[in-house]
Amino acid sequence: MNLFFLSLAIIFCGGLLPLIFWRQFTLMKISGVLAIGAGCLLGLIDAGTKLFNPGPYAASFKYLNAFSLSFQIDALSAFFLIAIFSICLLAALYSYHYMDNPQKAFRTAGSYLFFSLLTASMALVVTAGNLIAFMLSWEIMSLSSFFLVVYNYEAAGKPQSRLPLFCVYPGRGPVHPGGLRLIHAHAEISDSPMPRPCPIRSRSSFLYWRLSALAPRPVFSLFTSGCPMLTRPHPATFQP
Repeated sequence: MNLFFLSLAIIFCGGLLPLIFWRQFTLMKISGVLAIGAGCLLGLIDAGTKLFNPGPYAASFKYLNAFSLSFQIDALSAFFLIAIFSICLLAALYSYHYMDNPQKAFRTAGSYLFFSLLTASMALVVTAGNLIAFMLSWEIMSLSSFFLVVYNYEAAGKPQSRLPLFCVYPGRGPVHPGGLRLIHAHAEISDSPMPRPCPIRSRSSFLYWRLSALAPRPVFSLFTSGCPMLTRPHPATFQP
């Protein structure tokens, strides 16, 4: 597991370096792409080795004897790690030309940081060995993906508030009905063909979102009944 955690550390350093060199746009992108790419390549090699040589690869970290974070890599985890590191490696290489606006230098540096957190957290999710490790990795993955989504939050045709996009990531999936109701109660989408939202107040709307986010799937359907608008796509997916 040492090589696995080393690759994650290199990936995280690839997210920190752009924050240090954010005033030098080209150097910032080069440092981020090279470090994240090197970490993904190292993790890809390690995952491929463990896939064809399965064994008891496990690690555990205890905190004050109260709880522990356990991680393990088996053949199934190694298979998903290969997919994660491969896609993130290609995404890091593609980002060099995709993020080409020097006027958004600091925002670009932040995107590299959250991309590195997303890559590391996805790898930790598929290797989590207990519930605490899985939930912690899952929340980091959800928050980092949210901040990546709002990179161009002011673009035309998108919600003018970060609140609607945050409601899409309550930890239960990319499109959440409780978050959708809160979205349509607050977001101003001029070109959305969706009907008028159900008339609910802000506090009850937020409470509804959180309860439906925590509810199990059988109970989850009770929150969505009687509101046909919840089956429509999220308005943030509409392109101008």
